[in-house]
Amino acid sequence: MERKGFVLVGLLVLAVIVGGLILTAGWGLNIYKLTQCDFAEPYKAEVIRGVGIALPFVGSVAGWMDIDDTPAPEQE
Repeated sequence: MERKGFVLVGLLVLAVIVGGLILTAGWGLNIYKLTQCDFAEPYKAEVIRGVGIALPFVGSVAGWMDIDDTPAPEQE
């Protein structure tokens, strides 16, 4: 019996399920991290996370990232 195709399809289905869970968890993390933002200047993290809620493929990646939102030092 030839079972290579069956195993390959099974692995592909498993990869899609695991990938979907990872992306969904990232989107959820993005929403959580948006609620933890300080909403003070600069607004870089807030904008990226807000866009990530509207566009889930952005949010699923941004949720796993740490976005540095500290003000830049003043230059003379």
